[in-house]
Amino acid sequence: MSHTSSILPSPFPPLLPNHRSPPQSQPQPHPLSSSHSHSAPPNPPHPPPPFHLKIEDLLSPGATRFTHLVPLQKTILHAYNIIHATLYPRTETVPPPVRSLTIILRNFEGVAHTHGHRKDEMHKQIHLSTDYLAKIGQTDQRFVEEVEGVITHEMVHCL
Repeated sequence: MSHTSSILPSPFPPLLPNHRSPPQSQPQPHPLSSSHSHSAPPNPPHPPPPFHLKIEDLLSPGATRFTHLVPLQKTILHAYNIIHATLYPRTETVPPPVRSLTIILRNFEGVAHTHGHRKDEMHKQIHLSTDYLAKIGQTDQRFVEEVEGVITHEMVHCL
């Protein structure tokens, strides 16, 4: 009877200071790379502001695709965490104050834009074009990737 054993990496930190873990068999993704599992960097020290969603025409083709395909909570938190890990990596680096961030889906020419609310600049808005959302992505996966990228890009302007 033959017995084979394999050494698996321990999920626990080493107890001895000179202990070296065996090499891992799978490469680890870069912490800032896009990942559809939404494995974001650690939570930032500054909590996110309240997020809101406003859809001007829920029955438009772009809004329908968006609401059916985009995991919005995960997408927003992933974008927020990546932005904070990149722009505010140290606890003493403080982001500008934002009271809230609203994503608004509406019909307009173009892709997206960001601005502060006309009555209070600390309430930020990301406007996404439902016309654009209706046209993009050959596949559902490509659609979600595009929306994630646009939201992340626009959120940089807010934070």
